[in-house]
Amino acid sequence: MKAQSVLVTLFMLAAFFSDSIKAQNNRISHQDYLEAIGLGDDYLVMSNILVRGLQLQEPGNTAEYYVNNASFFSMILLLSNVTPRDYYLLQEEGVDVLHAITADTRPFSEQSLLADLVLTGVVTEIETNTPANDGFDVSVKLLVDDVLKGGVPGDTITIRQRNLDRLSDSQTRPETGRSYLFLLSSGVYGYQKANYQFANTGEAEAGIPDFGNETTFVIYRMYNKNRNRILGPELEISEIRREMRPVTAIIE
Repeated sequence: MKAQSVLVTLFMLAAFFSDSIKAQNNRISHQDYLEAIGLGDDYLVMSNILVRGLQLQEPGNTAEYYVNNASFFSMILLLSNVTPRDYYLLQEEGVDVLHAITADTRPFSEQSLLADLVLTGVVTEIETNTPANDGFDVSVKLLVDDVLKGGVPGDTITIRQRNLDRLSDSQTRPETGRSYLFLLSSGVYGYQKANYQFANTGEAEAGIPDFGNETTFVIYRMYNKNRNRILGPELEISEIRREMRPVTAIIE
């Protein structure tokens, strides 16, 4: 997947999005968004792969269940830099992509498929009331310590959150001065930002994540860290890195 940026003003794509927007209460569909940023072909291939895989792994569900789940996770995988080709390479290395999108408990090799950046870092600052035309109002500043998957252009990044989510969900509420292991997504941030802008103004920016050069993310998962271990599950960072090796060898 090429690390390129595409600027899309959606007044040019109003007709392109109109039917999906009406059906989804002003939300851009997964397929429309990926087509707008040049990943439509990969989306069709990935969604077909996942529909078939889900039918085999979880028989007896409705057609709507398979299509909706395949659509959502096709977007998440592609925005995490996992291509259809990568899907098969990962399966060959024993990394179960279907298990990654269906199971409640997963190894880090599978969790890392749903995030384009995995790293450890220290929260240095939390800024509230910082609207940025993206639907979020909190900026969490993170000093990067160790990158396990993906890349960053410098030693600091920003995590965007909603204050209401921070108040209601302690599982994804980083605090100033504390160290964490984060699984982060710049691609999902971009999708959520585009949806917010389009719903409010009728136009938005949409672009393929520039993997390795993005600086703004949303949290997929986070774990408390103490020295070289994460807490719950109790694992050394070196163990997590080793567990993720089959993924990073393919994705990076």
